[in-house]
Amino acid sequence: MHVTAAPEPERGRAHARLQAEIDALGRLDPARPSAAERLDAELGPALARTLVFALSGGVRPRCAVEAA
Repeated sequence: MHVTAAPEPERGRAHARLQAEIDALGRLDPARPSAAERLDAELGPALARTLVFALSGGVRPRCAVEAA
């Protein structure tokens, strides 16, 4: 997936970096398990959930029932 054929000079390094990241996403294997699936397989669902919660700063998304 290309945003432009070539980076425009006035856009600089940020645009070139973004284009490189977009190109890398296009090369990903869609059959590869997601990061969450790989983490669950290595650690088990409970420990994976605990680790993600701790690394995310301990912020849990609130559901509509809790927010009301």
